Amino acid sequence: MTPRGAARYESPMGETRIPAPGLVVVGVLHPASAPLEDARRSLGRVLGEVHLVSRPVRFGWTGYYRTEMGTDLMRSVLTGEHLVRRDLLAELKSWTNGIEHELARPDGRRSVNLDPGMLTAENLVLATTKNRAHRVYLRDGIYAETTLAFVQGRFLAFPWTYPDYRTQRMRGLLESLRAAYLQRLRQGTATITEEVTA
Repeated sequence: MTPRGAARYESPMGETRIPAPGLVVVGVLHPASAPLEDARRSLGRVLGEVHLVSRPVRFGWTGYYRTEMGTDLMRSVLTGEHLVRRDLLAELKSWTNGIEHELARPDGRRSVNLDPGMLTAENLVLATTKNRAHRVYLRDGIYAETTLAFVQGRFLAFPWTYPDYRTQRMRGLLESLRAAYLQRLRQGTATITEEVTA
């Protein structure tokens, strides 16, 4: 019982809440001649039916992948029908690394590079194996990077955002995916992946 006129004590401790699941968006780097069907089929084991949500565009932002994958590289974006718990991002990256090895050429060179990210109402967070000052360690050698933030109706980039994710084309695509994702959350019809086992 609080005495009359006495200030009511409010605990500063925040309540924990599990956030809504996210939409997995996979950036795929691949040679122009390489079909994406094998990658789509492999990703579908966890993500449900996988859709190509962008036409492949030429990737010329860096020469980092040329020695391994060749010079005629394309960037495509895939996403699955299932939503995924946000705390599974590290597992998703480890799993897509395994898919890269499954689909590698006989000499061990990759035929696809898979970059999974978690798209939510607030941001796009990419998973990576490379540590940097702005990245947060998750587990098993996997780090998380907030690549884009949704502010005042659009996605905004950071100084560290990859050049291809800075483009208006990519940000516009992600804004469309975000709107469809939010509609699915409101309708409550989405299938949610609770674990990554494939």
